[in-house]
Amino acid sequence: SLDNCRATIGNRVDDVSVDQDPLELGGELGCISSNLGSSALKASYRLHAGNAVGRLEFDLPDISPGERTPLIAGVMRDWNEPFEIVSGQVSVEGVYRWWKSGAGQHRERLRLELAMQGLGGYYDSVLFSGLESGAAAEFLPRISTAEFAEVRIALLDIGVPIKDSRFKIKLEPSAQGALPRVLIDALRLPLFDGEIQGDDIRIDLNADEHDFVILADGLDLASMVETQQLDGLVATGILDGSIPVTLTPRGARVSGGSLKAREPGGKIQYAAGGSEVIGRASQGSEILLRVLEDLRYDSLEVKLYYQEDGAMEMQLALQGISPHVDASRPVHFNLNLQQNLLKLLEQLRLTVGISDKIDRSVLEYFSDRVGTGAR
Repeated sequence: SLDNCRATIGNRVDDVSVDQDPLELGGELGCISSNLGSSALKASYRLHAGNAVGRLEFDLPDISPGERTPLIAGVMRDWNEPFEIVSGQVSVEGVYRWWKSGAGQHRERLRLELAMQGLGGYYDSVLFSGLESGAAAEFLPRISTAEFAEVRIALLDIGVPIKDSRFKIKLEPSAQGALPRVLIDALRLPLFDGEIQGDDIRIDLNADEHDFVILADGLDLASMVETQQLDGLVATGILDGSIPVTLTPRGARVSGGSLKAREPGGKIQYAAGGSEVIGRASQGSEILLRVLEDLRYDSLEVKLYYQEDGAMEMQLALQGISPHVDASRPVHFNLNLQQNLLKLLEQLRLTVGISDKIDRSVLEYFSDRVGTGAR
């Protein structure tokens, strides 16, 4: 809502002749937006009342969302999506024009210059702080941006903290509907001492499903095992691979992701009496447990499957030497591990807590609205 508005109005035609429209008006407008952190709106306008032509230039320089004045809910009426921005600062400059075509049809165009600094908020259960970006965008007649805009996020918290993520994003009109196609490039997401990479990702918001491939580069197996909370299991190695992702209205799905250990391999050590996950996967095979007590592998391949409800299956194929079994003969075996990743991340968040680097306003807003046990 706009409050305390003040406006000036005047005739912009100095010398009215027979051929001129005497109703060309113009002036200045100033308001306070109470639902956008008390940002001050400044605008100038010109309009031809007789032929429905006009122009409005406006500036909202200091939009400061907060716990009580979230950004998107302040702009969109009845907003109930699991995405919100509650900290940082946004500035907007825009031009809105309207006119009639030669055939008498109404036409309009809205262009915005956006600058975002230190934004914090959440998407579903993913929290973020320190989002920085800027873009020139057209919202009417279609949503689009002229070029790729760079986005940097200082911290993501998905249950484990991820620092210094970045990607480039561009919007373009879609032939499939009114919503735009989202183009994402140069995605770099530090994870497990390595990096998740994505290039040439195309998401048409008019479609129900979106397919793309991300790459895993240099993931540290020891860090991955640590987050799995498998008691008694220690592993080393560096993994690379590719992960085909399908986004659906119910969440993300992965069918046949592939990871492979770099040479020269690594080791896996599983203490007897440790995690029940390994025990169940072994189906009572004592020889497998003996192999895993000390396995020096030179080959490790993982097939990864993930469902929208969080169910994850990892199919491991290993080859190496296990001195506890036979120090001279190589062993080959397969191992399947199943776990619900969403529940695991919830457990990590309850155990470790949300990163103390996340904005306090994000923590409190997210905790109040969603209920997470955030500290």
